[in-house]
Amino acid sequence: MKKIKGELYENMINIKQLRIGSFFSLDQFTSKLDTYLPRFLQHEYNIIEENMKSHEIKNDGAKVVAEDILNRTFINAFRILYRIFLLF
Repeated sequence: MKKIKGELYENMINIKQLRIGSFFSLDQFTSKLDTYLPRFLQHEYNIIEENMKSHEIKNDGAKVVAEDILNRTFINAFRILYRIFLLF
């Protein structure tokens, strides 16, 4: 399987963090769907449905991804600086 890169990977991270979607592997789809699907319907579907009601889907994907990367980078940089500050 090809490595997922760039905007697609960032979109997947956002979907998981916002809990507006679910992911399953090709193996789950082809050979374990009979066990995966009932669990999905019981545990994840209602959460995703509720989150989708209040979520506005943005259509400027590249900008959203860039902002998310910058925000994560800023937060990580802040954490590093904080840890350095604690050393002194």
